[in-house]
Amino acid sequence: MEGTRERPPSRARYLVGCWFAVVGYFAGGMIAVALAKVVGQLRRCTPPKDFPACDFEAFLRVGAAVGAISLPAFIIWRLWRSDADRRLSERG
Repeated sequence: MEGTRERPPSRARYLVGCWFAVVGYFAGGMIAVALAKVVGQLRRCTPPKDFPACDFEAFLRVGAAVGAISLPAFIIWRLWRSDADRRLSERG
């Protein structure tokens, strides 16, 4: 098989990961605030007026950071695996 070249791995997965960092930031924050509401109900605290839960800021910061890191990392990892599988299948 002369002349067949192996295609380089796609770098588009990193661009997709950057986009999902923003999505993960907001998704993680919303999940964390929902968790803060549950924890607040278990602690029987009354949130201040116009706030969703007691101490929601701490939950929001941690949840947003975890979401901004974990979602793009997972997506990049899955795309990397599918790219590696595709390259292996092309080899035969």
